[in-house]
Amino acid sequence: MDGGGLLTGMPPWMRFILVAGPTTVIALFLVYQLTNERSLKLDEIRRNQESHASSMAAQATAFSFFATSHGSDTARIIALLRQLCMNTARNYEERRGCGE
Repeated sequence: MDGGGLLTGMPPWMRFILVAGPTTVIALFLVYQLTNERSLKLDEIRRNQESHASSMAAQATAFSFFATSHGSDTARIIALLRQLCMNTARNYEERRGCGE
């Protein structure tokens, strides 16, 4: 009763199921599916990161251009707002808050 006659006419995948057991086969199948699914997700994440990186680089370039071209204007506006705050302050405590 070695079961040799039973296994001889079966396809190899069915012999594997009988020898390894259905639980093992299901576990191996799930590991295979999860691995393939994860690799696809990782590829998608990598593509998204690359597009975000290029987008952030473009934004950084635009910001640096804005900061250099409008830096002196911003400084003048801040100075004007501080002076306005000083002129409208009612006492020393309020004036002290304008310089920060």
